[in-house]
Amino acid sequence: MKSWATAFILALATLAASTANAQNFVEFEADGAVSAKSRYEIPFDSTETDGAFLYIQAMRDWVQAYGGFFYRPERAQWFKFSMGFGMESRQAKIRFAIMAGVEKERLSSFTVYEGQEGGEDWWYKHETTFNIVGPLSAGIISQRHVGTGPLVSFDLPHKFSLSGGIGVGSGVHPVVSLQKKF
Repeated sequence: MKSWATAFILALATLAASTANAQNFVEFEADGAVSAKSRYEIPFDSTETDGAFLYIQAMRDWVQAYGGFFYRPERAQWFKFSMGFGMESRQAKIRFAIMAGVEKERLSSFTVYEGQEGGEDWWYKHETTFNIVGPLSAGIISQRHVGTGPLVSFDLPHKFSLSGGIGVGSGVHPVVSLQKKF
């Protein structure tokens, strides 16, 4: 099963690499965990209102991958909805993800919810930021296993951005993320 899933992920990654709509992230958590994430979008046509996506996340001893579709209403290009299915390396159960995002003027917001068949091992993340001035944005982050707290994001040259947040749940959990858009 793992060899089939690996071949499928490699085939999708090769297809996705041809797209201009890609984001790569590296996220660092206070407990020393480092996570590399990539999201590729392949629009079905030049309007970019709908298409397919591939999401891959890898850590030292774990990997997950999702494939699915996204939709951006033609009259509300600032809103995007995605839904996909995939698997992770630790379990052979099918997982699903639903994401909704808003990019309107100075406001940026997204929410993602992940779960798996049987309703166990669910996860969520929400970020909302408001552009204060130039490259500086501030907002809120809420993530399962991290908590809820403030978030600051700073745009860097060459389509890089650096963000940091502090989740307060069962303790204080700082999270730092470096993102590159293509």
